[in-house]
Amino acid sequence: MKKVAIIGTVGIPPRFGGIETLAHNLSKELSDEFLFTVYCKKHI
Repeated sequence: MKKVAIIGTVGIPPRFGGIETLAHNLSKELSDEFLFTVYCKKHI
């Protein structure tokens, strides 16, 4: 299984749109073919 890292999101599920929505949709739709790791910003 191929691995994909998504870096720089606020988090999933998407709350702000843009890259979060892309990360959510990619990981949901392609999870049978790829192993996704999503790196998010730490909430302070």
